[in-house]
Formats: sequence, structure tokens, C-alpha cells
Amino acid sequence: MTAAPEKARILIATDSARDAELLARLLEVHFQNVRVSTVAENACKDFEAHSPDVLVLAFDRIAKAQVYYLGLYRLLPFVNEHRHRSVLLCTKDEVPKAFELCRQQRFDDYVLYWPLAYDGFRLPMTIWSACREMMQLRADEHRSSTRLEHDVASAESRPLPGTVDALRTRLLVVDDDEMVPALVSGALDAARYELSFAASGAEAISMLRLAHPDLILMDFRLPGTDGISLTRQLKASPDLAAIPIIMMTTDSRRETVQGSIDAGAGNFLVKPFTRQSLQSKIDSTLIR
Repeated sequence: MTAAPEKARILIATDSARDAELLARLLEVHFQNVRVSTVAENACKDFEAHSPDVLVLAFDRIAKAQVYYLGLYRLLPFVNEHRHRSVLLCTKDEVPKAFELCRQQRFDDYVLYWPLAYDGFRLPMTIWSACREMMQLRADEHRSSTRLEHDVASAESRPLPGTVDALRTRLLVVDDDEMVPALVSGALDAARYELSFAASGAEAISMLRLAHPDLILMDFRLPGTDGISLTRQLKASPDLAAIPIIMMTTDSRRETVQGSIDAGAGNFLVKPFTRQSLQSKIDSTLIR
């Protein structure tokens, strides 16, 4: 069952004790688990201790929020692994900059907060939506983890595989298209490949925590994120960086291909693919 948004963990980061108090009072009307972080030296400790689902960046200038967030990523490896949503508060003058940063996925959303708007529910509603999304992702991750643990337990209870099974290549296919599992399964020899499927980036991360495949087939467009962002995230992880990735997409433009390669993908496969093209890309990627 998906947890209610009001139970999500919210952390308010600011350098103003007065703003922290006002925001906490506003949000505590709607949410049960609100914390504040106002001391720069404790930023990493506060984030790790509270493990927020939603981080509210309440600095009076966007530049301060950028410095704070970049510092977290540089000093706290936990941030890279902990899924959360970031909401940037901004002044009227900095709305265009906030919009551009969110469009570039530096932050997830923004709210015009200074000067205070007449719509006093805009900030709680924005955070409520982010909490609802995070609660759904947590539920999806839990279901994926439970299902994978069940599969692992079932596999361990079976007799040890023979030589042929032991040599099977493990592929993780990350794609939300319902047709892709059937297409990939039909194109590859079951005696040579052991296939797993994830329909979202969150589900893929959950599966990768329990088992590492020999190769990942990654869709360029995914719900909640995109293939390039997820590829960068995996390549930034010491435990997962060595897993080769083939990016799959219907967009074969040069900039799309180059963006995939720059993110860390080892190869590129245009959809719809043939049995021969899929096999060729897998073979060439694993040989490298």
C-alpha cells in the first residue's frame, strides 16, 4: 500500500532561522515530518539524518541554493543514492532563472515565495505533489525488491544450474513499453541469455541493489527520468559503473547518439530493432 503524502519526510534548508520557523509552521499544518537545517556546517549531517523525500531550498538567492546543493553532492555520497525531490523557493526577479534550472533538471520544481503571494496554498500543494510522487516511487521500489527477493529465493531453492545455464549472459532491460519484453525475449536465445525487466528507473535501481547484470539495455525515454540521466547516475556509482549500457531509442539524430555516448553508454540501438541488429549490438558491446 502506498503511504500517504502527509507522512513523507520534508527537510527545509535555509540560512535564515526566521524563514525556517515560518516555513516549518506553514508546512506542519499539512505534513507530519518536517525538519529544518539552518547551519551550513551541519548540512550533510542533517540531510543524512533526516533522509528527506522532499528537500525545500529556501535561500533568498538562487546562487546560495546552488552552492548548498552542489556541496551536498560533493561531500555526501549518500545524496547520489537517495531518491528525493527538490523544490526551489525564489523571488519574483529570479523566476526565469528558476524555470531554466528546473528545465535543465538541476532542481525538480520551483515556487515564487518572495514576496509572499496571495495563494498561500501554492507551496504546500507543490510539496504535496512531490511527496505523492515519492511515496509512489517508494511503493514501486518495495514491490520490485520483494518480487526480486522472491525470484532469488526461488532460484536458490532449485538445483544448481548446468554448464550451459552458468554461462548465460544476464541482461537487464529498462523500458516502459509493454511490447519490449516480448520483443527482446523473442529475439534472443533463451539458452544464452537470462533476462530481467524494469519499467522505470526506480525499479531498475532497486533490482541493481540486489544483483548486477552483465549488460543493460536502456530506453532513452523513461517515466520519471530519462535514459541519459539514469546512465549518468549508474556510471557515477563505483559499484555499477563497469556494467556496459546500450541505449535504445527511436530518435537516431546525431545529438541524441552523442548525448548517450557522453553519458556513458557503450553502444546505441535504434528502435524498432531486428533480431540481427540487437544481437550484433550485444556482441560488439560485450567484446569491448
